[in-house]
Amino acid sequence: MKTKIVREGETELEVPDVRGQPSSRDPAFYNPAMDVSRDLTVSYVAAKDATVVCDPLAGVGARGIRIAVECEPDIVVLNDANPNAVELIRRNAERNDVLDVCRIENRDANALMYEDELAGRFHYVDVDPFGPPVPFADAAVRTVTNRGSVGVTATDTSALAGRYPKAARRKYWIRVERVEFYHEIAMRALVGFLVRTCARYDRAFIPELTVFHRHHVRVFGSVRRGAGRADRALNSLGYLFSCPDCGSPHAARDPIVRCPRCGREIRGIGPVWLADTTDPNVASEVASECEKRGFEEASGVVMGCLEEVGTNPWAYDVHAWASKLGLSEVPPVRSVLESLRNLGFKAVIPHYSRAGRVFVKTNADPSEFENAMLEASREVD
Repeated sequence: MKTKIVREGETELEVPDVRGQPSSRDPAFYNPAMDVSRDLTVSYVAAKDATVVCDPLAGVGARGIRIAVECEPDIVVLNDANPNAVELIRRNAERNDVLDVCRIENRDANALMYEDELAGRFHYVDVDPFGPPVPFADAAVRTVTNRGSVGVTATDTSALAGRYPKAARRKYWIRVERVEFYHEIAMRALVGFLVRTCARYDRAFIPELTVFHRHHVRVFGSVRRGAGRADRALNSLGYLFSCPDCGSPHAARDPIVRCPRCGREIRGIGPVWLADTTDPNVASEVASECEKRGFEEASGVVMGCLEEVGTNPWAYDVHAWASKLGLSEVPPVRSVLESLRNLGFKAVIPHYSRAGRVFVKTNADPSEFENAMLEASREVD
């Protein structure tokens, strides 16, 4: 196996030297595009002061070794079913002088989480699979200690965001469809799935930082034991709606059959998480850790998530709404934000917004957003 040395944060990693996109056919798995995700993980684990860590799908050990090097834990259990990956984990632990902190296993991930000598006592469990996290979610939320934390990655965003609704129904038991605010659907669908997974075991999942970054959704949150807590978490689940006629988004705890604005028959997307997907207290600490460690892009992502707290569980596509309103020109997003703020609303550009397709998150309802768009348009004229 041909390898090369890369550096992430304070950690040197020996990884397979392969061409093209990472694949399950690679001798061992390493995805360089997930470096910001690993920066976020290091910062989150440090902010939570997690000292007993499990990385059951470690690949070459990039995430777990970085935690061992950069977070000062007591123990990190790194596991992978691929013997090639296990060999690289061992070499990376030696390279970074953290063999005394790391315990390296070559087992099935679920078996490890259920049967390890530390099962039920991990402070933090990371689920970062090649594909959907569904097969590993039950074990992860059960092997973490009470008040412990999990970090979960989903790379099958096309299913979660509504492009493949049958796959979403099979894997996540959720009804989705493609709408303009698909980033929100993907994030809230994954959080909702984790809430329902925990509830089966009388546990509550509380999201603390949720991001849509590049090609994946990443959720960090805590797990609390207790049927009452599980019930309260379930109370934050509901449905999102996007009217095919007037384009208005809505949210409701229970399914509705007609658009409250135009009366058109609509179908709900859900169940999804309707409350904030970021806890400002935890996320502020994560942002501080990112800044302290020089993780500039990760820090920007977290700060964007913090700004979104208190807004609706959907976003408005500025270009799409300009078209719906028949505007001859798309108003500058800064003018739209200013108009909303002048009307007394919170308004921000969400962390996942990109050039060419600009979104606005606000606590304004659709009619109020339209008024802001029209006002911004008049300023342009």
